[in-house]
Amino acid sequence: MSTKEEHLPDVKALHEAGRYEEALVLLCQRFAEAESEAAPNRNRYFMTLFEWRMLLEDYPPAQAPLRALRDAQIERMLAGAEYGGAAPGGRDDDYDYRRTSRFFLISEMNDMLRDERSTYDTFIQLDALYPVQADRYSHIALPAAIAMQDFALADRYRIDPLASLDEVNEAALGMPLLVPYPEAPRLASDLIRLAWNTRIGMAVMRGRGDDTAADALRSAVLAGLESDEIRAIVQRELDHEGSIMRDVLAHQESDRNRQQTL
Repeated sequence: MSTKEEHLPDVKALHEAGRYEEALVLLCQRFAEAESEAAPNRNRYFMTLFEWRMLLEDYPPAQAPLRALRDAQIERMLAGAEYGGAAPGGRDDDYDYRRTSRFFLISEMNDMLRDERSTYDTFIQLDALYPVQADRYSHIALPAAIAMQDFALADRYRIDPLASLDEVNEAALGMPLLVPYPEAPRLASDLIRLAWNTRIGMAVMRGRGDDTAADALRSAVLAGLESDEIRAIVQRELDHEGSIMRDVLAHQESDRNRQQTL
């Protein structure tokens, strides 16, 4: 027996057929459905925004409704609705890491719209109204703050990468970088986070005109890594952002294919 989902229109098929307006209507519908659900699954937003991003490449008019949704998300977040979707039991004042934050959705939409100014301006308002939330989501806003050259704000919220070196070194002793599919790549995530925090710190220092401090931070982080192999991996990530994740994804895809042939 066919399920209801099997009869739903397929955004990708509509897109590939050049039926852009129909694909856009369906994306708007799916986003609205997610917003009406109580604590919707993160994947509901992820897939909708991913397909919307793809549609934008061929159909620029898809920007206008996305911008309207972005503005609505900003309004709801600043009114106190921290998470996407409807609040379970009518309450939305309890932190829940499993739910999708509206600030994350706003940032994703702004990335699609190439509007870093909006992410920055929204965070400034969040910082003034809800400092606990601002602290919780500051890592999302840091690139926008740096792009807007607000290095004081970025410096206030950035994380010192040197503080996590002991934890990373300990993880490197007992965890492999590349893990079997579908195991979570914990060490890889730690190294990506370390490199990202280092890169943010360096950007803040360079933005303030202190290239010497930026270079010293990079050197200190690399020197603090006890494993030569891990040091080389982090150095490559600093030079070529995304290199670790590309290796992880390639390994997991290979392992998934291997498992399917067994």
